[in-house]
Amino acid sequence: MKLDQKYNRDEFLVFLKSFVPAFDKDIRRISPDRLKVSKEVSYLGKSEELDLEIFEVTHSSTSDARVSLAMDGFRVMKLSPIYRALVVYKSENCDDWRLSLMTATPTVNQKGGVGQTLSNPRRFSYFLGPNAKVKTPTKYLIDQGGD
Repeated sequence: MKLDQKYNRDEFLVFLKSFVPAFDKDIRRISPDRLKVSKEVSYLGKSEELDLEIFEVTHSSTSDARVSLAMDGFRVMKLSPIYRALVVYKSENCDDWRLSLMTATPTVNQKGGVGQTLSNPRRFSYFLGPNAKVKTPTKYLIDQGGD
């Protein structure tokens, strides 16, 4: 998979087979409510071994709205008890895309209630595509990642 090119679902699914242990493809469209910048969400599959779900999110933002996109991703995760997700964010308006690992860790607050600690949307995320610098993502996702 070439990280400096436009996102292609078929190529990404081939990449997932080698990058994510025991990846089980299961493509279906989902319709979450109250998303800020995202237009369409597709579930791509999961890895039982890693307890990881994989999503593809299409958005209409013209800029790299990382925080708004991450909040939409966390809303998608809240639909069911998903605590780890790998999310591809692709834009309708440009060829660049983003790959993010998102986590939600259940925590108990001081009053005994259950909350969640969400991963930082600025970390565990790679900006990819024709306008991206892909040396570091290539090192970690292609050269060292997977099998």
